[in-house]
Amino acid sequence: MIIKSTENKTMQRSSFIFQFSYWVLAVLLLFYVFSNRQYDINLRFILVGIMTGISVGVSMFVSRYLIPKLLFRDKTFLFYYAVLATLVVILWLIMLMIILILLFSIERRPFMIVPTREDLVILFSGTLLVVVVYSVIHFIRENYLRLLEQKDVEMKLGEAKLSLLKSQVNPHFIFNVLNNIYSLVNDDPVRTRAYILKFSNLLDLMLYEFSKKMIPVAKEVEFIENYIELERMRHDTDFNIQFDHSSLSEQIEIPPLIFFPFVENAFKFGFGDSFKSDIRIHLSIIDDELYFSIKNRYEDKEFELKRNSGIGLRNIKERLNLLYKDRLDLNLDKSDVYFTVKLKIRL
Repeated sequence: MIIKSTENKTMQRSSFIFQFSYWVLAVLLLFYVFSNRQYDINLRFILVGIMTGISVGVSMFVSRYLIPKLLFRDKTFLFYYAVLATLVVILWLIMLMIILILLFSIERRPFMIVPTREDLVILFSGTLLVVVVYSVIHFIRENYLRLLEQKDVEMKLGEAKLSLLKSQVNPHFIFNVLNNIYSLVNDDPVRTRAYILKFSNLLDLMLYEFSKKMIPVAKEVEFIENYIELERMRHDTDFNIQFDHSSLSEQIEIPPLIFFPFVENAFKFGFGDSFKSDIRIHLSIIDDELYFSIKNRYEDKEFELKRNSGIGLRNIKERLNLLYKDRLDLNLDKSDVYFTVKLKIRL
């Protein structure tokens, strides 16, 4: 709130400085450039004062009402119609006031030099120019601020969606592990205790390391390796898993848990009664490009049944698109025997 208040005060101060500077410059231009120095100086002061007041009023009306109420709401025809009507009314009022002022001045001072028709046209043109320039500057400024606000809102919505998608990964993973513990607890209590201990190590990583926006890629590898060991305890037989990862720099960072949902999905479908498990995981970084792939066997009937009830892959695809956009290549391929994920990220 304090930062927001400071920003508002700064904007108000800069707006006041602009308004003051602009209208001082406008008065000087109307007096020295757009008014003829041949006619009476007192009359020049009066006419320039009137024109300045009219310029301020019309500029405020156009910039504070017509632009936000009509132009920014896509009522373009009404906007131009209202501007034209405003100019006609103002022109009529200016002519009426000038005629009254000239008649009064001539009556009081018969030999006073008065402005010609050309002088009045030039003065009115200068007034119109002042209004147009102010309105254009205001339109550009407001449009720029609207774009900034829109980008800020989009960024906050994107961050909120990312947080939501990331928060859904953790309960999804925990729910699956708890189901595994439940299935083990009656069959093998000793192995269940070891399983729970291994699971607690994964939770430590999730709570203390993965709460950050970015983590070293090696931490993600460590998490996947621990998860593989956790699954090895559950599948003590028929466990054919290969995890190939080259030496990864600690300096390269990624958002947490962007590979794990694919790994969890592979274990979810990669074990079946009618086939031997075969899961192959590869992770490498070459020339500022990160390559990740995972391949697992599956049983078609089981795959279709479980896929329709899962949210893991759908969430991670949305999350990756939000994080990397055009720096991302993601391919999912399902052949007769294997399901393959290939992911390339330009760092």
